Amino acid sequence: MADSEVYDGAVGIDLGTTYSCVANYEGTNVEIIANDQGSYTTPSFVSFTDKERLIGDAAKNQAAMNPANTVFDIKRLIGRRFEDPIVKKDVESWPFKVIDQGGNPEISSMVLMKMKEVAEIKLGKKVEKAVITVPAYFNDNQRQATKDAGAIAGLNVLRIINEPTAAAIAYGLGAGKSEKERNVLIYDLGGGTFDVSLLNIQGGVFTVKATAGDTHLGGQDFDTNLLEHFKKEFQRKTGKDMSGDARALRRLRTACERAKRTLSNATQTTVEIDSLFDGEDLNSSITRARFEDLNAKAFNGTLDPVQQVLKDSGMPKSKVDEIVLVGGSTRIPRIQKLLSDFFDGKKLEKSINPDEAVAYGAAVQAGILSGKATSAETADLLLLDVVPLSLGVAMEGNIFAPVVNRGQTVPTIKKRTFTTVVDNQSTVQFPVYQGERTNCADNTSLGEFTLAPLPPMRAGEAALECVFEVDVNGILKVTATEKTSGRSANITISNAVGKLSSAEIDQMVDDAAKFKTSDEAFTKRFESRQQLESYISRVEEIVSDPGMSMKLKRGNKERIESALSDAMAQLEVEDSTPEDLKKKELALKRLITKAMATRREFANSPALYKKKDKAKKSSASEPEESSSAPSEDPFDLTQLHNGISTAVARLKDDLSKLRAGGRFNTAAIESLRVHLSKDSKESVKLGDLAQVVPKGGRMVTLLAAEEDHLKPLTSAIVSSNLSLTPQPDSHNALQLNIPIPPPTKESRDKNIQAAKQAFEKAAGLVRDSRGAMHKRLQDMQKKKLARPDDVRKAHDQMEKVTDQGQKEAKDAFEAAKKTLEQV
Repeated sequence: MADSEVYDGAVGIDLGTTYSCVANYEGTNVEIIANDQGSYTTPSFVSFTDKERLIGDAAKNQAAMNPANTVFDIKRLIGRRFEDPIVKKDVESWPFKVIDQGGNPEISSMVLMKMKEVAEIKLGKKVEKAVITVPAYFNDNQRQATKDAGAIAGLNVLRIINEPTAAAIAYGLGAGKSEKERNVLIYDLGGGTFDVSLLNIQGGVFTVKATAGDTHLGGQDFDTNLLEHFKKEFQRKTGKDMSGDARALRRLRTACERAKRTLSNATQTTVEIDSLFDGEDLNSSITRARFEDLNAKAFNGTLDPVQQVLKDSGMPKSKVDEIVLVGGSTRIPRIQKLLSDFFDGKKLEKSINPDEAVAYGAAVQAGILSGKATSAETADLLLLDVVPLSLGVAMEGNIFAPVVNRGQTVPTIKKRTFTTVVDNQSTVQFPVYQGERTNCADNTSLGEFTLAPLPPMRAGEAALECVFEVDVNGILKVTATEKTSGRSANITISNAVGKLSSAEIDQMVDDAAKFKTSDEAFTKRFESRQQLESYISRVEEIVSDPGMSMKLKRGNKERIESALSDAMAQLEVEDSTPEDLKKKELALKRLITKAMATRREFANSPALYKKKDKAKKSSASEPEESSSAPSEDPFDLTQLHNGISTAVARLKDDLSKLRAGGRFNTAAIESLRVHLSKDSKESVKLGDLAQVVPKGGRMVTLLAAEEDHLKPLTSAIVSSNLSLTPQPDSHNALQLNIPIPPPTKESRDKNIQAAKQAFEKAAGLVRDSRGAMHKRLQDMQKKKLARPDDVRKAHDQMEKVTDQGQKEAKDAFEAAKKTLEQV
């Protein structure tokens, strides 16, 4: 990346509690940008050693080994004061120490800097502008602190927008969305925050009607409840309390997060951790029902903000047309059922990726503000967001006097006139608060300013006009003017937590720059160490296999074991350089290649280049092989295979959403709900009762799973005008044929164009993977790390694999195109 070349657009960043995501918008397309691990989300973790700093995957992967110096959940601290009760409560559960040093958002800036670098690697240019999202219920301090964090990261923050609003943009601009006016409820339950917003969408106008939420509720809280459950069970079985062991708690939390994710797809899972605490193992099972019971209060509590937005907007729930799920925690089945039942069985909209939707919407807004968005869909886009909490000042007796009421559309300017309370009063203090309580002590203090000097006059004669100005970022500026004498003074809040001076921001930017060089050096060492550890474990796994061990000559086996010992000894050397670690890895690989020369299938075994699926699932703290630290074996095509597989999988996923039949494709019908009887209010998904299979051009068939289960099925699909007519079938208990309305020519052409774009994108990703492999082979030949003949053979294999990948992508596209053209 050329330092002088600056990206003329802006990126959208979803700064999350547990994971962050970045995207950009060029022309008519939004692209979610993958990090160096190939993931589209990056852990919001920052870890420190005596000399270095790690951010993202690298930080999270070693959190269990370095819990006291690995910071996470930082979004729960941003913009809050140290004495905040919420901060005090959180501090008790974190393994790292929190001290009061002014509340500057430097940790959040490090996460933003990481996301900035992810975008820069992809774009090949320096990124200087961004739109950053925050929870809708963030107060002024938290918004300003987020903007300051962006400045420290070297970003010009063009706009701060609310997360549910960004998600609404992603949903509202999706393919096939109607111009018809509709009311959309965004239910955004992430890792650490929860927002509900009710919007009216008509064409390109997005109007927020009401918003509510909890800035301290999310998947992390569900993990904590699960952790407490297993901690008590462990103590009951072993008599040992791990509460004071930060490393054990970090390992247990990681396992709980994994169990929570598994229970979204399975009804039971097992948590296994070897030597968790004081030499004792944890081996315990948990059912989905038990998980739901542990979190029942939190799950049920998510409906309170839903009721609040309906109340604030004056809208009955029957008038809500669509309910959109955003945030990873909405994958929890119980959450979905509670929400669907609250809206009387209404179908929940899951068409957008819950992990990427917020970044997608932020990228659209970034594209508009920077002039990079040129599509017709965004030409008339207008966001009308609202103030989440009332803003005002404290009057005599600490009574809260609102100036800007909750729900007011932003940007806005509101005025209110105050006066003096004693004769000849020369100064007036304006404590500024945000909240809904009458007593200011129950609201959030944003700061305080003083208007002085005032001309002498009797109590009540002065007219003090207070102007509150809320900008498009939801950030507040206050001005006070003494009107009676014509003397005026413009005052802004001077001591809000989130407000940093330019000098303070500049100093923090300098500090961050000083870290950059040492960060890069440490990252190289970290990747080399991780790669060597990974290779050692895989070799040990294979060599220890009785079947493979018998195929090794005794002398070769002893040499391999000796080389393994040398490599492990190198890992113990604290100051090992990347070169030292690479030499050990290469020596080990050469020895194995030589030992297994007569059994080439061993050297090329997928087990050498991939961890077992079980190992992948067993510990989220173990990183997958980094794409930035590939094998030195020229015949290792793992990266190429992975790149092509990812490209083709995403293409097929995109194409599956464009099947003929519009929204009534197989997946859509499978998720629809039916009543089991005419008199019953209870409904279930068709997919839970029967197998849904394609039949003919515009027909799908439900093949009954159990005759007794489906006999009561007599009514129509909920929220659909499709009728179901039972038909006997000789091989199945019941067969239901469902005709699908044909698409229009316009929608068909649009789908074909979308399929073509998806194919071109996939083909480009295949070419990128091939280019990376080609460059690696060239580098290996230049550095003489492999024989020229081996490089040539590997190159031929690379071309064959690439051609096969391109063919698979083209075949998928042609098949989809043919299907679309036939209807």
